[in-house]
Amino acid sequence: MNSFFRRDFSTNSVIFTTLSAVLISLAVYHFGTGNHSVIIPFLKVTINPDLYPHDYFVDQVEYYHTFLWDVLAFLVTSTGLSIEWVFFIMYLVCMIASTTAIYGIAVTLFENPKVGYLAVFIQLVYFIHNAGVGDEFLMDHLLKESQVALPLLLFAVYLFLNKSYKLSYFLLGLGFLIHALSAIYVIVFLTISLLITGFADWKKAVMPLVILALVSIPLVMRKLQHSPDSMHMFEAYLDWVEMLRARYAGHSFPFSWSIWKYVKAAVLIGLFIFTWRYKPKDDLHNVVKYGTFTVFGLWLLGVVFTELLPLPIFIQLQLFRSYTLVSLFAVVYWSNFFVLSMESPISLWRKCLILAATIGLIIMLPSEGNPIINEIHRSPGIIWKNNYLYIIIFGLMLMVFSTWFHKSLTLRHWSLMLLILMVLITSRKLMKEGLSISSQLPHHWVDVQHWARNNSKQDDLFIVPPDMRGFRIDSERSIVGDYKDGIQMYFNPEFGYQWKQRMELLGAGSTMAETDLGRTYLTMDEERITAISDSFSEQHTTIYMVSSQARSPGLDFPLVYENEQYTVHKVR
Repeated sequence: MNSFFRRDFSTNSVIFTTLSAVLISLAVYHFGTGNHSVIIPFLKVTINPDLYPHDYFVDQVEYYHTFLWDVLAFLVTSTGLSIEWVFFIMYLVCMIASTTAIYGIAVTLFENPKVGYLAVFIQLVYFIHNAGVGDEFLMDHLLKESQVALPLLLFAVYLFLNKSYKLSYFLLGLGFLIHALSAIYVIVFLTISLLITGFADWKKAVMPLVILALVSIPLVMRKLQHSPDSMHMFEAYLDWVEMLRARYAGHSFPFSWSIWKYVKAAVLIGLFIFTWRYKPKDDLHNVVKYGTFTVFGLWLLGVVFTELLPLPIFIQLQLFRSYTLVSLFAVVYWSNFFVLSMESPISLWRKCLILAATIGLIIMLPSEGNPIINEIHRSPGIIWKNNYLYIIIFGLMLMVFSTWFHKSLTLRHWSLMLLILMVLITSRKLMKEGLSISSQLPHHWVDVQHWARNNSKQDDLFIVPPDMRGFRIDSERSIVGDYKDGIQMYFNPEFGYQWKQRMELLGAGSTMAETDLGRTYLTMDEERITAISDSFSEQHTTIYMVSSQARSPGLDFPLVYENEQYTVHKVR
């Protein structure tokens, strides 16, 4: 392994990848949003099991299989740092390691540091937090299981390409312990190639797989010991499938996707395959080729066993999220194609066409089902649509040097230019929004949570607007439920039914639309609120209701707290 690093990584490349990761992390990092409404309560209850008593969602932690909670709990308790600081530091570490691994993969494939630098730039600036097919991100703007597993999996790919199979599969096993879903896609991607090339020497294929199995045993055992009674891997409840389809169609149900998702995926894949004309060495390209076709096979299984013959094991695997692997290699291969084209003696108009195609590649990654022209105005880059300008400036400068000055930029100039562009992007973001490692939920929403934590007992229950997320994070209190809770139905159908019942209590209609749910909540009268309170009186003696100041009608329950946007009433 040391020889690989000495060959592929220079001091300048480590500096470039580190600075790039830190700059973009400062620009995009979030705490308290997205999946943190799930992650942080699970972490807090791991640290302190007395929190969130009788919370139907937090009780699902035993079915959310990962060792991340244990790792983070150890870091928080042993270092004395706050959760906010532990998350921010770990996010920086994971981002630096991931970008370094992406650089290593690119240089291993194409033996050109310029390709590595450009691949890191494109991946960070344009593709982070842009979901593709399967609505999953390769790199995200917040710390979560897949983000922690990512550097382990990327370095596993890097080592595999360098034929260090045993160490590669050891890292795959570690990634599996953190986020099994992300690891499974990479395991299948690499193992097909390993088996195809390993037939000549069976030991080459067997030993890595044995190592993977041994490392993965702890999570497999936890899964076997903690599985909900309602989950049968080869028997699907159709009402559960329909609830998932209505709530999470983007992850698993391709027949519900808009035509634009297919168009954009086709363009990205088409441009990726087009670049195979400038492929790396055959043994390296075969890994990518076999892996890519394997991903296509996973998608076919996903269509058959989610839409035509639904089976829980395939629905849970969410096979379309493996698109992130295709997009990763598409970035690397296109970066090589871009470098070769811009430094070649081809005509200026062809270079402009390639630059336009690069912008097209970037536009095609986001997954929302809107026409392409609307995507441009919706800013599918990590910050705003003007991010496209930076790749255009970069391409034009390359064309100026190669076409009119008849020379190419040196590696030092190349990396310096990309870093300057990253500094501009980061500065623009920070000047507009600033940097915070604490919760980035709305200020008045967090204020209510702080009041709840400081002025109520741990076993009190809060009825909160179901379209608002993350109340558990800073309040450390149980709630009736919110819309985000529904994510856990993937792993426990019985929970899905309970979640649906609670959303109906809070006003959900037949469509279970989040926006409709928020509006209906504001119109609930006292009789209905009292009925909700009575439903939970056996587990919670004191029950509060949080509502917007804009609600109608008003409430006669005792008002115990209010700020500019929210009121808190004591219902029981």
